[in-house]
Amino acid sequence: MVIQPEKDEISGRETTGHEWDGIKELNNPLPRWWLWVFYATVVWAVGYVIAMPAIPLLGGYSKGVLGYSSRQELADEMSAVKESRADLRARIASTDLAGIRASADLLRFAIAGGRSAFAVNCVQCHGSGATGSKGYPNLNDDDWLWGGKIAEIEQTIRFGARSISEKGRQGNMPPFAGVLKPNEISAVADYARSLSGLKPEPEAG
Repeated sequence: MVIQPEKDEISGRETTGHEWDGIKELNNPLPRWWLWVFYATVVWAVGYVIAMPAIPLLGGYSKGVLGYSSRQELADEMSAVKESRADLRARIASTDLAGIRASADLLRFAIAGGRSAFAVNCVQCHGSGATGSKGYPNLNDDDWLWGGKIAEIEQTIRFGARSISEKGRQGNMPPFAGVLKPNEISAVADYARSLSGLKPEPEAG
């Protein structure tokens, strides 16, 4: 059944033909400002599709006239960060461990690297806050199962606590000598000591 619109007697406007409990719906035109906003969004959307990568294609996607790439932006940002740290990396590469621990800025940079290596390799057992869990020790206190000196911590990290090596510990920690570089092991050891408020030790001579 086709609903026939009619004129509203009070407003004089045409109705949509819908009625609920005696209330009729007027067929009012959309506000002009709303229409202009809608048209503007359509124009903006078309311009965005032309300017930016937006349309999926069989062999990739449309590149856009601006040539923007979020991947390239990320690569540029990472290159800029790497370049900004080049001096510190060069100094660490040419400085022995004792010299790194004697330099505040190098030690700060090394501990930051140790924190990153810890987050990738150690949080699975020791937790993100290094508070440990059932069966795994808390690294925030001063109670060290296998010794809290820097050389002892490095030995635990390098050979693990579940290893066939005669230098390994008898526990559940795998060795990381084949995973982390020697300077990364030292950085993680320094970071582990810093968790319990211990200051870095000078390298044993």
